[in-house]
Amino acid sequence: MYVSHGGNECSRRSLVPKLCDYFGSDFLVLSGNGVANLLVFRSKASTTLRLVERDDDDDDVEASLETIRRRIVSETKQLIPHKNTYHAGIDLDLALEFVSPTLLGLLAKLSKNLNHTARAALIGNIVSSVINNCYTDLQVSLGVVIGKKALIQDLYHFGVSCSYEEVLRFEDSAAAAAVRDTKLMGISAEDDGLIQVVSDNFDANISSQNGLVSTHALAMLLTSSGDKMRPDKLKHFLGLKQLI
Repeated sequence: MYVSHGGNECSRRSLVPKLCDYFGSDFLVLSGNGVANLLVFRSKASTTLRLVERDDDDDDVEASLETIRRRIVSETKQLIPHKNTYHAGIDLDLALEFVSPTLLGLLAKLSKNLNHTARAALIGNIVSSVINNCYTDLQVSLGVVIGKKALIQDLYHFGVSCSYEEVLRFEDSAAAAAVRDTKLMGISAEDDGLIQVVSDNFDANISSQNGLVSTHALAMLLTSSGDKMRPDKLKHFLGLKQLI
């Protein structure tokens, strides 16, 4: 009827509230899952429908929560991280990649401090980890940065970090990847002459009362048969931003 009388300014989404305002309390909007809203007049609908007043909207809240739950679970299951690679350093954008957009939207509604912030990323990653039953890059990164076993296990208990065992697996994997990277090892012929580089890591245990103090160091031996290598050449060869 609205369209037949020349109406074309309102979509259904905006038309329904305006109809409710215009007709007042006699106008009802009946809704149900999976069907479009039914627009009826209370005085007319009562002749064919049995209308019952309800004091609360618990059923509507429960239905809305179920809809949100399904959407968050569905979106999260599509965000499983790749287990063959991890990011030791992680930024906010990368952390938010593994969070359901619906969950991010819900957090933003709760507080402006959760609107695509680091706090929202942490909450979202915890939820993603629980739903997918696997650690996210953020949780692994936090475990690697923290380093201390007791603190990692405490944060793991609350779902913030990965487990200490996962940190050890990450370190073993990173060490194996470093060994395969021959950029800093072997023999290379540069303009400055024949260059031979050998590097290795070693552990040094420091005497202490509890015997837990230790350090991990990297030693490198670089020799060149040519003239003294210029610092800029050395930085380029080692792939360093600056030479200490």
